[in-house]
Amino acid sequence: DEKMNDQADAQYKRAIEMFPNVPEAHIAYGDYLLFIKQNQRAEAEWTTALGANRDNKLALVRLGDYYAQANDLQKAIVQFQRLIELDANDASASLSLGQLYMATKQPDKAHDAFRKAYDISRSPGALAAVAQADYEMRNYKEAADIFDALGQGAPQFLEANPAFYVVAGKCYSANRDTAKAKAAYGRFLALVKPDSQAATEVKKLLADLDRSGGGVPAPAPKPSAKPSSAPTH
Repeated sequence: DEKMNDQADAQYKRAIEMFPNVPEAHIAYGDYLLFIKQNQRAEAEWTTALGANRDNKLALVRLGDYYAQANDLQKAIVQFQRLIELDANDASASLSLGQLYMATKQPDKAHDAFRKAYDISRSPGALAAVAQADYEMRNYKEAADIFDALGQGAPQFLEANPAFYVVAGKCYSANRDTAKAKAAYGRFLALVKPDSQAATEVKKLLADLDRSGGGVPAPAPKPSAKPSSAPTH
């Protein structure tokens, strides 16, 4: 394996020697370096690619994802902002930017980014993200209305992303709609392992509903509109 890695490394370096100002050569080498867990060297190659062409979208994506995974969120935000400057209709970049704003506790900016992503893509994931941001801003009615629409128009999305049922339940609870809150929590429990920590927490929410009859809940967990926890493009 080490010999094969040395050969591959040499091939990428030869390509860069032949085409030093071609961003794709540096991006390809960076991708390889990331694959073999040479993360800092990968970052350097993607940065070099961006230096060769500051408008290279693929280099911006690579750096944005890399910084997000490394929890360097402000740097990640800069990359995705630049992507949107280059292409205002890039729904994936807007969605990733919104996730980064949520992670940095800026739900108002996240809401705008998610709404833009939804306006472009009309995807249920982007719409659910709008509802999540609404919830964080205590716009409970607006969030509940979105979850009603998702339940009618895209139930398969909620079934595949059950954490959003918890957010929906908290929105309904905040709106004193105990029946809908219980239904949302119940659906979540039907989809997750009964002995999981998440299930235990939702059972407590149900018990609180039974005792209080509803009320404004604590901040919700932050489900991702994408499978991974960090933004990906």
